[in-house]
Amino acid sequence: MLIWFWMKRASWGRHALLGLGFFLINLVPFIGLTVGSYMESTWVMDHLLYFPLVGLIGLVVAGLGEVGEKLSRSIRSFGIVVVTVVMALLAWESRGYAEKFDKEETLYAYTLQRNPGAISAHLNLGYHYFQSGRLEEAMEQFQQVLKIDPENAVAHNDLGNALDQAGRSSEAIEQYKQSLRNNPENAVAYYNIGNGFLRTGHLSEAIEQYEQALRVDPGYADAAGNLGVAFFQVHRLPEAIEQYNKVVKLRPEDAENRSNLGVALMEAGRMAEAIEQFEQALRIDPNLQGVRQRLESARQQVSATKK
Repeated sequence: MLIWFWMKRASWGRHALLGLGFFLINLVPFIGLTVGSYMESTWVMDHLLYFPLVGLIGLVVAGLGEVGEKLSRSIRSFGIVVVTVVMALLAWESRGYAEKFDKEETLYAYTLQRNPGAISAHLNLGYHYFQSGRLEEAMEQFQQVLKIDPENAVAHNDLGNALDQAGRSSEAIEQYKQSLRNNPENAVAYYNIGNGFLRTGHLSEAIEQYEQALRVDPGYADAAGNLGVAFFQVHRLPEAIEQYNKVVKLRPEDAENRSNLGVALMEAGRMAEAIEQFEQALRIDPNLQGVRQRLESARQQVSATKK
């Protein structure tokens, strides 16, 4: 086509070269020469083709206008009807395709029908099922990822979360450990293992895992908060207070952590500081359970001391 247009460049060919050339030049970034992250899900980049299509649309419209001027009125009217019908069919097809983007589940399921090896689509669909409480379906998606890539640390971690939510704690911890074997710098996996140990009362093991998570990611507020809880339960108050204070710096509006800090300060006999933390917690969340009672208790103890 380009050769033909070039041969006709003295007349209509140069216009055709402009339209087709614009399309081809702007198509180059989207034909796989440059790898994008979305290619993990699909090689169909239709959402990036609107700009290149301007060249073809302009070329077609110009061609139809040129041809239309040479046709009789009746044929031209018939052509308008044909074009209108074609446009209506394309609009209907576009509407049907747009429905695939209606929600996450629809989009990722549609993607996997056409590209079953799309790891990111399996992970995203599994996470959607997990968030919706559909644990068996979530596990199935994460297991599909592990069939494709047995060393995928994210899939092991997410499968562990689903198993833990389903009450299968020992299997969950094994998945977290497998995630760490594949990626020793996975702070989330350390945190998740620590949570499992914390729930089952294995506090020294929980502390070790939270400390590992914070070694990898010193700004991991959730790990610091739970490490504070574990320290508090083994009566290591200075360490617990240190971790709660770390969370206060990272997340000043975390009412629950401020309440925990207040309790630890209260246990350490630092009533004035405890009262301040309880008051801050109630300012953030006035409905936080138990805080008003603890605040009143701390105030009474300060009052009794003054007497």
